[in-house]
Amino acid sequence: MKKILFLSFVFYSTIIGVGFATGAEIMIYFTQYGIFGLVGLLLSCVLMAVCGAYCMKPMNRKQSIICAVFCYIQYVAVLAASSDICSSLICDMFGTNENKIFYTYCRISISLIFTILSFVVLVRGFSTLVNIIGYVTPLAATALIIFVTIAAMLNDGKSIVAYDDRFSPEIIYKGVLYAGYNVLGSSAILSRMNEYTETKRNRVLGSIFGILIFFISAVCVFVSQIIYTKSNLMQVKMPSVEIVSSLGLWAKVLYVITLIVIMNLTMFSGLSGTCGMIYKENTRSERRMGWILALLAIPLSFVGFTKIIAFVYPVFGIIAPFVLFSENSRRSLA
Repeated sequence: MKKILFLSFVFYSTIIGVGFATGAEIMIYFTQYGIFGLVGLLLSCVLMAVCGAYCMKPMNRKQSIICAVFCYIQYVAVLAASSDICSSLICDMFGTNENKIFYTYCRISISLIFTILSFVVLVRGFSTLVNIIGYVTPLAATALIIFVTIAAMLNDGKSIVAYDDRFSPEIIYKGVLYAGYNVLGSSAILSRMNEYTETKRNRVLGSIFGILIFFISAVCVFVSQIIYTKSNLMQVKMPSVEIVSSLGLWAKVLYVITLIVIMNLTMFSGLSGTCGMIYKENTRSERRMGWILALLAIPLSFVGFTKIIAFVYPVFGIIAPFVLFSENSRRSLA
């Protein structure tokens, strides 16, 4: 049972990334559709639970390469978001918001720090990565959700946002898309956890429990966004940060610190997932590839988080089912 619970925590952790932690994903994919957004969320969770059990078996070469490409793009996107947030906070502290040279210097410096940390985890090995995300991410995510929920419940007044409470086919599309790219990213970690995924029972129950935890977390964020009244969350980049800011500066600082922790954990998974899908663990080739890709990601990150995910995530969300369920010999649960 311990293996199943740990497997479910890891699965949950691979879904909780920067988009979820900032509240942006839940807003874009579900909350903006009002109460019917829960239909899309439920559909997405059912798909992830089913696909999750399948993606826990070893991948073939073609699937590994596609998964590695997605993981690297995800790594670059999260590096872009985390370095931007940290640099903006530093500029706010020193009152240099208009100084673009100082901002760029901060961003490059912070990116180098995050790059070194990600590479250290890669060198330490896959077991280190799994233990970090399996134990730390659920705790950090729980803290974020509690912050957001409390902040939303303490506000009063009538909501200034008119969410669309009519059912739209786009809700189904968004639910499938969300499930697709999340499971594809999870595969890079779950397909290598052979010690935990050796039996059908472990895979099925680990997937169900992991998604159940995620569903509860997502509903909390969804409800918090629905009931929040002090600003139009559809017009901000990070709805959860906006909600928590209503509690005061100290709450925002604590939230952002925890958010940065989750961002780093996502980067650890992204870089290790990329290299681990191509080369065997702890080989010179894996480490060399890790350094090259990690350093290359710094200039690539200046493209920006929003621009990267706006194009890439929908593409991979669509192709994910074809990638995950190709060659049924791999995907048999037997």
